[in-house]
Amino acid sequence: MISWLVIIGGLVASLYYADLFSAEPTYSVWAPLMCVVFSIALCIKLVLSFEWARARDDGSGSGVGGDDGGIGGG
Repeated sequence: MISWLVIIGGLVASLYYADLFSAEPTYSVWAPLMCVVFSIALCIKLVLSFEWARARDDGSGSGVGGDDGGIGGG
């Protein structure tokens, strides 16, 4: 739960401070770069959470954590 808050909070904060036309490098370079990083992290988190939910509901043993060689599978 904490990781969701960190990712979403970081994305909101970096979007708030992003200003591509600013003379200050913090606002024109680092904040947009952090927007990209937090967006990628959010996408990865969403995909993995849907995979975990699908693997748990499916019961087929495939996917993340499955018995047939998924991530964490045996």
